[in-house]
Amino acid sequence: MDETTATLIEALRAQVLKKGYGGMRGLALAFKSLDIDFSKRIVFEELKIGIESYGIRMSEGYLRRLFKALDKDNSGGIDFLEFMKALEPPMKSHRKVVINEAFDKLDVTKDDVLNVEDMKDYTGKDELSKK
Repeated sequence: MDETTATLIEALRAQVLKKGYGGMRGLALAFKSLDIDFSKRIVFEELKIGIESYGIRMSEGYLRRLFKALDKDNSGGIDFLEFMKALEPPMKSHRKVVINEAFDKLDVTKDDVLNVEDMKDYTGKDELSKK
């Protein structure tokens, strides 16, 4: 992603957070507020109205660029997962450390993949493979 597009996404993220839409639940509420027709996707016109309501001044070209960046599958609409992935704040470095430590502890086979064998070894139970 180029720097300009990243800046546009950051501007939207900042305004969403400024409106009090923090965390997963807040982003879900922000998505709902932008999804004017309740179609479970945000089309270009809805994004345009939402951007204006957030007080962000953006040219038509930049708005189209933002929309294209958010609409990862080029479906003509931004679905909830696309919206969440784009606007969720980056993970704090200390959280990454904790997650990596937990992963390393669970990855008994040290193949950088968690699988049933790792979980059996970690829990000492064979119940995970029974279904």
